[in-house]
Formats: sequence, structure tokens, C-alpha cells
Amino acid sequence: MALWFCACSRLPAASDAFVRVIVSAQTSSAQITRVSVTDMPANVSADLIRDPAGTFSGTLSVPAGAQVVTASAFAGTTLAGSGSGSVTVATGHTAQLFITALDVTGPAPLPDHSPVVTSLAASATAVALGDHVSLVATAMDADGDAITFGWSAAPAGCGTFAPSGSASTTWTATAVGTCVVTLTASARGQSDSRSTSILVSPGAGVPTLVQHVSSSTNPVGVGIPGNNFKFMLPNQVGAGNCLILGMSYASSSTRAVSVSDDNGNSWPASPAVTTNDGANLISSIFVLPNANAGVTTITVTFDAALLPFQYTISEFYNVATFSPVNGKSASSATVTPNLTSGSFTPTTNNDANGGNLIWSYFCDHGGGTGNWTTTFAAGINFTLLDADIAWHTQGLPHASQYAVQATQAAINPGMTGTMTPANDTYNSLSVALRSASAGTAPPAGIRIVRISHFTNETPPSAWDLQFPSSGNLIVLATSERSNHDITSITDSKSNTYVLEEPDDTEPQVWYVANATPDPDLKLRINFTGQVVGTSVAMYDIAGADPSPLDGVVGVISAEDVGGANLDNMPSITPASLGLTIAVLTLGQGPSSGLNTGSPAGAIFDLVAYAGETDLDTMENADGKAHFYNTDLSQENWNWIISNGGATTGFAAIAVHFKAAATTGAATAR
Repeated sequence: MALWFCACSRLPAASDAFVRVIVSAQTSSAQITRVSVTDMPANVSADLIRDPAGTFSGTLSVPAGAQVVTASAFAGTTLAGSGSGSVTVATGHTAQLFITALDVTGPAPLPDHSPVVTSLAASATAVALGDHVSLVATAMDADGDAITFGWSAAPAGCGTFAPSGSASTTWTATAVGTCVVTLTASARGQSDSRSTSILVSPGAGVPTLVQHVSSSTNPVGVGIPGNNFKFMLPNQVGAGNCLILGMSYASSSTRAVSVSDDNGNSWPASPAVTTNDGANLISSIFVLPNANAGVTTITVTFDAALLPFQYTISEFYNVATFSPVNGKSASSATVTPNLTSGSFTPTTNNDANGGNLIWSYFCDHGGGTGNWTTTFAAGINFTLLDADIAWHTQGLPHASQYAVQATQAAINPGMTGTMTPANDTYNSLSVALRSASAGTAPPAGIRIVRISHFTNETPPSAWDLQFPSSGNLIVLATSERSNHDITSITDSKSNTYVLEEPDDTEPQVWYVANATPDPDLKLRINFTGQVVGTSVAMYDIAGADPSPLDGVVGVISAEDVGGANLDNMPSITPASLGLTIAVLTLGQGPSSGLNTGSPAGAIFDLVAYAGETDLDTMENADGKAHFYNTDLSQENWNWIISNGGATTGFAAIAVHFKAAATTGAATAR
């Protein structure tokens, strides 16, 4: 039998420690009449209370330190089962301990009996974001079979385990809310699992990423000039959050730039930090604190059409809502591999409020030098946000990263950019933003954490990319090109990529179910056929069902006479709440957005700009969009075509992904 002990009926005083113990019966729990527990070295004993579910629970008040709890289960006066478990309790905290009391009355189990998790202990049941919890489990197999262990967390993305395949692990809280951690013990194809819940609070103003987007570019000598660049964030912005916009654009002594949006925000007239090499490239970081809530389309306007242009944007919460900039540095003369923006110390000591968010941005002076940035590596204590190595020798490699500096000190933000056959010079910029308990955490449910756009006009047969990820679903969407197909995708975490393409004339959508994320994920895309300019959009998605695919509809290649707007391309009726990603291929584009009749609240995922033609290299002038459905109504994907009335071929696809059962699909993203 298995028994569970729970000690959580009151909040602990500052000098107390408590053990929450939960006991359930492995066999015939209804016959158990009494469960008693004894804690040592406290020498505290108690009888537990039967819960409606048939488990037994109670609270033990014990001194702080290592505790061993022994459970005895009785059927009348007969001892029917026993078990024990260990846990370490900190002063002022409640630890949780699950104990399985094995049946001592019946015959020995037959061969191939399932292993049994005999105890599961958690060092805390309520923590702040970023905190660690020690998890310790024990298990036995009556046949003596070797036992393997695996940990999982739900909803996806709420925490990480190190290591993940041991009976003892350290869990790190990575999302606010209730996280259910589960230990599964397996032996010879059979398994047993135990779970515990941990409540995660935002903590004392720890800046936390909400969403991130990075674009490709229109490089000199390859792309076309443009202006009034418009792009959308993939989710609704949270009230009071901070938007950080890094961008690079052609240098000019008279260059003027402004940022605006359609959500009532007033962007600063000047960047928080900027640098200019005087000949090729200006790079700037704009900071908008205390953003308005809602869907947001951003427009970047210059004094004249230009190339190149590249943008990178992040949303964080727990950043000060007024005058957050607390230091900066910039350099236009850093050479790979050792890129740095320069040393600085945050101006004001903000340690009491959580310190500072350090956000850094790096961009090659122009690319096209014949040198290729083969990989980016984040600096010490930094986390990659994006890393664009896709252009190889043609374009404009760039990357961004962030860190939280909890204690005021000098910092020299940097990263490593490895290049071949020689090195290039980069613009490097960093800004410190004051932490504060402010803004809005993202809602529960399925959501896009980041989108990265990649382009190469002459991609090799094996195209290497970097895509930092944190969610449990990865999607790669690309527009079909005649006689140029992706045949397979591999990555550095051995994820399995599955292709959705009902007809080989339709766009390809690849996805990884139950993905293993990695902030330094590296991919290889394998092509066949002739070399054709290719763009892909990669989506890092959290809160998806472990088996997320829930419908796909394609439209085979057809002709759009006179470049008319396209309706119902395609139409899809989702079978569950979740996320739909739609892709449109155009022989001659561009599509400049979604038309009336598309799902209300759907987001266009590509940049649109004045001067855009089918020669666009930022995303190859096609269409990509997404929608979080809150009901099962039919979705009609309608596209605006802006190719000057040219007759063109097209094809389309929509793929629906199911939200995790424990998270659902939120009404606002």
C-alpha cells in the first residue's frame, strides 16, 4: 500500500518548520482504518486524517533540519503496511513528503511487477520565480530490476530539472503560477509516478521575459531599400511592461529615426543608447517603459528609404515604469570573437528592488565581407535571446542577450562571435534598466515566447541556424519554393522534427512535439533540389499539449489572377483550444497583412514596409500569421496582396496546435 502525509493546515511562524506528509494506499486503501507517523529526531508522532480521495494527511511541527518520517498503516489492529521517507526542512518553511507504505501482509509480487515510488520529498511548496527546490525520491522494484528515473513539469515551461534523470534533482522555477512536478520510476517497461505541486510567485521584482522577436534584414547588395517598417508583437503587451527595441540601420550624417505604435504609447524621441561607425551602420536601443496593454504594431520611420535595416524587440515585466534607464555602454569598434559594449556601473544602487536588467545587442557592421559568423555564445551569466547566423557570408549577423544583475557592480557585457575565415567589426550596445515589482506577467496557457526570422539567398544543402528556446513546442514555417524542399531537420538536443505538408506544392510546416528546449539550441536544415532564396520563421511556444498537432488544412498551388486579395486560404475548423499558424506562399508578393474576415485578433508575423516588392529579403515577401482560438469556430485566413496587380501563383497551409490540458488557451494574448 502507499500512504501520503500532508502537513499544511496553517502557515508556519518564523521560528517553526513543518513537514507536509501525504499517504495513499497501494492496495485496498479502503481497508485501512488508521495511519500513524513518527518523525525523528523530533520524536513527534501523530495519527493522520483520511481524505475523501482515500489518502491520509496531517501536519507535523518539527525543528528545522533533516527529518525521517516513518508511516504505519493498520487494518483494525493488524499492521498492513509501512514506509518511510526523509526530508530537510528550513526554518519558516513547509516541506512536503510523500511516502508509499508497502503492503506487508500479502504474497511477494510476481515477476515484472511495476516499480513503486516509495517517497517523494520537496524542500519547499511555495517559492519565488527563479528559486530552487530540492526534490528527492526513492523507489523499489520487488523483482530487483534496474530502475530509471525521469522528472517532468506541467504546465510546460514552468520549471527545469538538473539533473533530469536522477532520483535526486534540483528544480528551478521559471514561470509564475502552480507547477506540478512529477517523478516517474520505470523498470522493464512498467512505471510508477508521484507528483507534487509548487506555487511560484513573481518574487521581488525580478525582470522576466514575456516575448521576443528578431528579424532578418535587407543587406546591402542583396536586399531592397524600404521605410516605414511595420511589425507586430506576437502577443498582447501586458499593462505596465517594458518594451526594449534594438535596431541597426544604414549610417548617414543626417540620419533621423522615429518609433511609434498603434496602441497609444509615446516612444522616446531619442534612443537610450546608440553607436555609429561613421561609414556603414548605426545601432540604437529604444526603451519604452510602462507600456499600454493590448495588441501592438510598431512603426520605425527614417528620413529616407534605406538598407540595411534589422530590428530586435523584447517585452519584460518587473521593470521600473518611470525612467528605468540606469546605465549604458556602446562601442562601434569591437572585433570578433570577443564582442563587448564596454564596462559601466549602473548609476543608482537599486539592489533593494532587485537590481538591474542588462540588455545587450550586437550587430555586424554590414556583412557581405566574405566572413561568416558561425556561432554566437552568450556572455557569463547572460542568456541568449536570438542569434542570427543564417546569412553566412551574405548578410547582417546579429544577436542579443540579457542578464539580471542583483547587486550593483561594474559590468562589461559581452558575447563571443566565432567567424570564419576572418573576423569582422561589430556595433555593441548595452543598457541597464531598473528592476521593480511592476507590470504584468503573461497569462497562463499556450503562447509564443519568441519568433526569429532567418533568410539566405543561396542556402547550402545543410543550413545551420541558432534558435534559443524555452518552450515545449518548436515550429518552423517556410514558404514552398519550386524544386527546393527541406528533407529533414536535426538539432543539438536530438529533438524530432515532423513535417506537415498535405501536398508537395504547399508551404512546409515542421514541428517538434514535447520539445527539449535549450537557450543555445543549434539546428541543421537539410535541403534537396536547386538553390533558391529561402526564409523561415521559427516559433518558440510554451504551454502546448505534449501531443500538440490537432489539425492541418492545405491549399494546393493555384493562380491568383490580377494579384487579387486572397480569401479562405485556407479555412480551418480547430478541434480544440490552442494556436493556429497559417502560411501563404506567393510566386510574386508581397502580402502586406491579414484582410477583413480573418480571425479577430489574429497577428501578422512578417514585417511590411514602404517600397517592399517580391525582391524583399527580410522574409521573401510571403505571408505568415497566427491566432489563439478561444472557441471552435471556423477560421478563414484572408490575405492582402500588394504586388501591383500581377497574376501570380500561390499556395497556403494552416496548422492547429492544441494547448496543454492543464493550461488551456487564454482569452488574451
